[in-house]
Amino acid sequence: MREKLVGGRGDFRPDSDFDPIELSKGIEVEYEHTGDRAIAKEIAKDHLTEHRDYYKELARMEAELERRPNPKPYEITLKQLGGAGRLKAMIGAKNFMYSDGGRTIRFQFPNRKRSKPNFVKITLDPTDTYTLEMGRTIKYDYKVLYKQEGLYASQLKGIIERETGLRLSLRNPERPTKKRTKYQQRHGGRMSSQTTHRVTPDHRNVILNDLDAQGFALVNSKARGAVRAMEAMVKRGEIEVVSATERPYVGTPAHYKVVYAKTRNPVESESQFKPHSPTRNVAPEDRDPSDRLPTRPAARFASSHWGVPHTKTYSAHIPGIPKDRPVVEMGKLLELWVRPRKSDPVDALKVVFPLQARCHLVFTMDMSERLYCVLPERWRKWCQEKLIHPEGQWYSINDVAEAAGGRQAEYLYSPDVQVQCLGRCTNIVYKTWKRGDDDALGGSEYIHRFSEESGYAHEPMLCVSKDGRLWLAGGSYHCHDDGITD
Repeated sequence: MREKLVGGRGDFRPDSDFDPIELSKGIEVEYEHTGDRAIAKEIAKDHLTEHRDYYKELARMEAELERRPNPKPYEITLKQLGGAGRLKAMIGAKNFMYSDGGRTIRFQFPNRKRSKPNFVKITLDPTDTYTLEMGRTIKYDYKVLYKQEGLYASQLKGIIERETGLRLSLRNPERPTKKRTKYQQRHGGRMSSQTTHRVTPDHRNVILNDLDAQGFALVNSKARGAVRAMEAMVKRGEIEVVSATERPYVGTPAHYKVVYAKTRNPVESESQFKPHSPTRNVAPEDRDPSDRLPTRPAARFASSHWGVPHTKTYSAHIPGIPKDRPVVEMGKLLELWVRPRKSDPVDALKVVFPLQARCHLVFTMDMSERLYCVLPERWRKWCQEKLIHPEGQWYSINDVAEAAGGRQAEYLYSPDVQVQCLGRCTNIVYKTWKRGDDDALGGSEYIHRFSEESGYAHEPMLCVSKDGRLWLAGGSYHCHDDGITD
């Protein structure tokens, strides 16, 4: 039977692989949402592939939720602030009042600072956001000092602490506690800012490329590596900051707009800024010691998996890569998330591969460190059938990479294959086993969001060629020992 849904862990599996009772339960459950039994059957197969007792657990969970009383809206609001007991202990909150069916909560607290609020009113809006009002009560008079609509639950605590000058918890906001990751445990507890957010030549190159292309560059304030590169360039007199956008809400990023400095030396800039070479084109003596990676395939695999040696060697043909030039496996490819073009009818596309499909995510050991998706012949045929549009337009992959931008566009694809564009690849999910992962689980699933660390919109373009191969064209990513980095 022809599949109606693109992607799924249960695709191409016969009905005999599933418990007939569980499959019939799943079809009845999913039929309520689709109205098409064929689609309901495909969804049920996908869920039963993930867990054979999926619908048993679903029925048990629904029964448990029916027995559990629904919390009141004001109880959820108080829980976001730490609970009524903590508010009483930390700020002396009193006179709790509820109205509008529990959607509005008010309370008072002593505050010796006469210019600060001592009264809080929080209302849960129909849009599932909050309206926060704070004021000052003196006898029978009340004055509103702060009011903001459209706030999320995670923003309430920080705004109340900022406006009142009081603390709602014992945690020091200036020194937040961080859970030690496996990478920090392996490297003696070094903070992630020394590894993931280190300043690399790519941060400087992207700023300079944007300046040459459009005369200005926007730097995301939450991209630490890019901000540090910008500060270093400003200190050297190469660029100057002309404006910075304001933050409409707490926690949202701002952008700095930078341009070339008027006093920079044009003769020096001609030799210093052009051409903008990527990290791997830097002379060996000028490279960061952390960038000196092993050159042998076995050693590179062990270093990228934190000490775990390889156990198998596969033979796969990748167009443009000679058979005597090995590639290193990053892990088993599970998912590719795509943001289509604005003209496409769907909002998002997720290409899913089951673990038993033996789809591999590999990277080259040359200067490009390019990612490739190695698919078996069966899944290449699946991509031809599901992802290629019969009337779609074909482009040169080098033209697509140039349009996508990033450091990968500086290295030509050979051969120059013809591809169809599916959209910007925003996330990639793969499963592998690194030192420190749980042996019982058979490894860990890692997800990387492209351009999250660099703060620039140089996400690769996911494409499909005529033979069903998937290609990542362009992008600013590297393949370091700590995973895929931008």
